[in-house]
Amino acid sequence: MSTPNIYRKHWLFILPILSIFLYACPIYTTEPMAPETSYTPLFMTRAQLESSVKSITSQKLLEPGKMLVYQNYIFLVEKYQGVHIIDNSNPAVPTKVSFIRVPGCIDIASKDNFLFVDNAVDLVTLNISNVTQITVVSRQRDAFPELYPPDLGYLPYIYRVSNREEGLIIVGWEK
Repeated sequence: MSTPNIYRKHWLFILPILSIFLYACPIYTTEPMAPETSYTPLFMTRAQLESSVKSITSQKLLEPGKMLVYQNYIFLVEKYQGVHIIDNSNPAVPTKVSFIRVPGCIDIASKDNFLFVDNAVDLVTLNISNVTQITVVSRQRDAFPELYPPDLGYLPYIYRVSNREEGLIIVGWEK
């Protein structure tokens, strides 16, 4: 009679553990996953990205970001578009000088006569000694991770490099 009691005690421990393991098993579905963001990526090819940095006429401020004051100038990021150059010699009347088109730009820094901008995944150095004739000095490819959607802190799986046409780079997000 003592033998059945031993087996009964083991089952009292085994059943709860077995039910936990079975409950923890993932359930796989064949339905495609919905995007985790309400934003859609904007793409460029590598060749388009590398030829995209240009100084053009001043643009309207739409979605300003970071601001940098350098000498008598204000450099103001237009999110994902580029950098506004504003002459601040007379702070009472700041004047737009030009706009540097830099797709994927969200951050800037400066040192001496150089402006460092992120051109999506690349780091671009610009000579700003003459703000009316901005020139590209250098480009460091793939210096940064790809841009995340504004409402997430990561890049959703469906937009990763392995899930899109070869050679495309995310340069911004639109709602």
